[in-house]
Amino acid sequence: MPVTEFDTSTSPLASAFLDGVSSLGIEIGDLNGELENGAMPSQSNIWNGWRVNVVDAYLDSIVDMSNIHLLTSTLALQVLTKDKKAIGVVTVNLYSGVTHRIEANYEVILSAGVVGTPQILMLSGIGPLEHLQYHKIPVVADVPGVGQNLRDHLNVLYFNLNAPISATTSKVRSTKEVWKYATEGKGERY
Repeated sequence: MPVTEFDTSTSPLASAFLDGVSSLGIEIGDLNGELENGAMPSQSNIWNGWRVNVVDAYLDSIVDMSNIHLLTSTLALQVLTKDKKAIGVVTVNLYSGVTHRIEANYEVILSAGVVGTPQILMLSGIGPLEHLQYHKIPVVADVPGVGQNLRDHLNVLYFNLNAPISATTSKVRSTKEVWKYATEGKGERY
């Protein structure tokens, strides 16, 4: 996995910042870990020195596998169940509006984020009994915790502490340095 954490040892300012907040009793943690409040070095998807997107980092290597079917411009609406077991999903194409019923041979993995996942589960009848009944959704499974205690990184403050800080100096990336990095893999860091 190309998730790379910013190396604070290369930045005295970042290291001093983390030391400072730690001395105030603020926890230091992993940006994608269990710690919800605190300070942590930023992370990026870096592969061979380049920032990569999800497709390049994770999907390109598996998209040609016979058991993977990648649908674009498609939204999952509901998990299909049989005897309280997930057997597939109902999707809609965002451009055509056409819905499809897709059944899985082995398993269904639902990963729609902190808000989308419980929404799809509840629309599928999986969630707190009272909530499902209130919205007249047929109950598949009474699961009290679904949709509770939602947390996301809604208020993130990001500071680049890898360069001198100045309120009056604006740094502009030099096209020469960008070209140098693109062709040689090295260049001035900003």
